[in-house]
Amino acid sequence: MKADFILRQHVSDTNRNGDRITRDQFTDDMQLWQRFQAGDREAFCAMYARHFSVLYHYGLQMVRDRELVKDAIQNFFIYLWEHREGLGKVQVLKAYLLVGLRRTMIRQAREAGKLLHTIDEDDKWPEIATEEPNVHLAWETRETHRELQAALSQLSQRQQEVLHLKFHAGLSYSQIAEVLNLKKDNVSYHIRQAFEKLREVMGT
Repeated sequence: MKADFILRQHVSDTNRNGDRITRDQFTDDMQLWQRFQAGDREAFCAMYARHFSVLYHYGLQMVRDRELVKDAIQNFFIYLWEHREGLGKVQVLKAYLLVGLRRTMIRQAREAGKLLHTIDEDDKWPEIATEEPNVHLAWETRETHRELQAALSQLSQRQQEVLHLKFHAGLSYSQIAEVLNLKKDNVSYHIRQAFEKLREVMGT
């Protein structure tokens, strides 16, 4: 069955027992990946459903075009389905999918002549050891979401991107470095600089 048809149908589809296919049907991402590689249609749909939200919101960090993001996610999953037998093992599925979506979006945006908020700055930042800021305190003690969003909008696009991957996608520094093709120290640097800017803007 074609992958694009599977993706169109996955929301309302049922399994052989008549139960709704859900993202929680498979308890482990590695089990999900192995079943998907073996051609399990239910595992493919569950993988899509489980990770769509994280991929979609990350895509919107790169370009404010909802349709382009949705198309990129679908095209990436179609690619995965059609090449599943030749794909290798993955260590962290979420990070793997984010890397793949980022590459897909960059390619599609270039073809469509759209500008993405991406910066190739792998070697532009000093390799310095930094202490992780007390981010949870700064993140959780603000009274209004609107105030935080206003402050976030004053960060650089790369700073917003690393914060999104850290706190929305829940990735580690190493996983963020893999997604963005940065050194781990550079990820730490961006996060530290972002919170210094947030404290300055929000008066904390």
